[in-house]
Formats: sequence, structure tokens, C-alpha cells
Amino acid sequence: MSTLASPKIQYLPSGGVISTTMVFSTKDYQNAANSTYTHVSSFNAASSTPYTFKTDRERMLYKVGQLANVPGATGY
Repeated sequence: MSTLASPKIQYLPSGGVISTTMVFSTKDYQNAANSTYTHVSSFNAASSTPYTFKTDRERMLYKVGQLANVPGATGY
């Protein structure tokens, strides 16, 4: 198992776990993903028509940003 994987999970003696924050690939990539997710989410909230992704890269950035917004992951 790679020591560079994110998030890093540490098992506690009491049976719980501690997880580090989620960063996919690099911090710059994660920042771009978070920004894309925020933009698309804001657009969808304000518009009656859903956002149309221009590229597959943009769609994947959205998905990575979405994963970083689940409870317990900050995306940084």
C-alpha cells in the first residue's frame, strides 16, 4: 500500500478511526475540483436548467469536488 495515498486512515486502540482530509492527485488539482463543484452547484441552484459541462475534464473535476464535500472530507 502506498504511503502517499489520501486520505490516510489511522486506527485507534479504542476501535475508532481518524482520517486525514481528502486530496486527489495534487493540491492545485483539488482546488480546481472544489472551485468547479462550487460553481456548478451555485449555477444549478440559481437556474431552472442544469449546467451543461463543456468537457469531460470539467465533469470529472466536478465529481472529484463532489466527493471532497461528503461529511468528513474537506478537500484540502
